[in-house]
Amino acid sequence: MSIFNFLVIIELFRSFVVYFETHRFRLNTMIDPAIIFVIRELIVKLYGEQNISSETIIAFGFLLLCLGSSEALPSNTAQ
Repeated sequence: MSIFNFLVIIELFRSFVVYFETHRFRLNTMIDPAIIFVIRELIVKLYGEQNISSETIIAFGFLLLCLGSSEALPSNTAQ
C-alpha cells in the first residue's frame, strides 16, 4: 500500500468523522481526498508509462487547478 493510498483513506475517514459530528458534508473535506487522488494518479501515470501525452498532463493540471480553486473559494456557512 503506497503512502498516497493511505492519505486518501485518512482524508475520507476524516470527512466521515466530520459528517457524523455535524450531519453535513462540507465540500472542502471532500475536495481534499480528490486532490490527493488526482496527484496519486498523476504520479502513477508519470512513473508507470514510458510515453505520456502532453494532453494527459494538461488535463491533470486543469483538474488540479479546478479542484484547488474550488477549495480556495470562501464557503458560505451561515447558520
